Amino acid sequence: MYFNYKEHKIYKYSLADYKEVLVLQKRMNGYSQLKAQLLFKLYRKGIWGGRHTPIKNLFHLMDNASIKESRKVAKELANIGWIHIKISTGEEHISLNSHKSKEIRDFILKVLKLDPALLK
Repeated sequence: MYFNYKEHKIYKYSLADYKEVLVLQKRMNGYSQLKAQLLFKLYRKGIWGGRHTPIKNLFHLMDNASIKESRKVAKELANIGWIHIKISTGEEHISLNSHKSKEIRDFILKVLKLDPALLK
């Protein structure tokens, strides 16, 4: 009798985890530079948790095509759970998720290749 590794519980868990990691990597690879810039801007200004800013403040110097891409990126970051988007005063407000601060910091440093001293 042969050992059926596909039915083994360890294989099933590791395969499910592997698929989840692949899905997250696909999300992270698209527009990674733009994601990092958006996160860095919020990080630099200290927009965490309950402190939020209107989303138009982040895009005020961009043209319409860039704003559409940036809105897609913001939506993806919200789906990942790194930012919160809420409706306040009739417009969308955005803030960083304080529970994911280490992941956000590591992502910014990895993509933008910044000095870690800039993110304190």
